Amino acid sequence: PTLRKIGKLQKLLQKEPVRLQDISPALFDLKSINTKSPYAAQSAARKAAAQVRAYFEIDKNSSIDITLFCQRHLNIPICGLDLGQECWGLYSSDKYENPLIIYSDAHKFAQRNVFTIAHELGHYLFSHDQLNIDCDSNENDVVEKIANTFAQELLVPSDALRQTYDELGL
Repeated sequence: PTLRKIGKLQKLLQKEPVRLQDISPALFDLKSINTKSPYAAQSAARKAAAQVRAYFEIDKNSSIDITLFCQRHLNIPICGLDLGQECWGLYSSDKYENPLIIYSDAHKFAQRNVFTIAHELGHYLFSHDQLNIDCDSNENDVVEKIANTFAQELLVPSDALRQTYDELGL
């Protein structure tokens, strides 16, 4: 019910969520990704993150405040709730596809929430018609690997990281 109210409120405010399939329909379709090959799936997730950064004109060397990015650019509400110690976050949508990202504020490392929000955004991109609850027990699932890779690349592009390592002589 709360999610439905949030969706109706967003509609009234003309803040409907950005449908990221408009950025690149082929990349944001889980059905078109070869989930039998983790390498191919992760490669698609990296490309998707790069396209999101390019679409919103975010330089590869710039950092992203993921909460503000989701709320201001994508019109996706973010909510922190106590989901317990074994759950990191979840992504859900109502029957009108109004998304909601929830992260667990029960963990002692608040910085981990940045990654969790980006990870749940990956679920929105690649499988937005499914409820995704992220717990420690499903880390090896290919859908989780796709969301992890997307989050890593969105937050810290591998090219920028490689350049920094090269500059440091590592």
